Amino acid sequence: RCAAMVVVMSGFSSFSLNITNFYANKMTSPLTLSVCANAKQVMMIVIATVIFKTPINWVNGIGIFIVLAGGARYSQVSYNESQRGKLPVSK
Repeated sequence: RCAAMVVVMSGFSSFSLNITNFYANKMTSPLTLSVCANAKQVMMIVIATVIFKTPINWVNGIGIFIVLAGGARYSQVSYNESQRGKLPVSK
């Protein structure tokens, strides 16, 4: 009985995740989701490193910096592109 409940809850969770993913794809671009997924992975690594006190060597640190800097740069370019067609607001 408990195993059946676990299977049902797992199926419901997977279904909900897929619906949310389709909605996110509709609202943004696949590239945006990819950048967010990479940033999420880096943050998970950093948080796990802090919690489990695992040392980060310089190569790992450079990789984390590159991912975060790339995500920030993509956000800046995406924002600038979205603002390009808008008229300035005057008072």
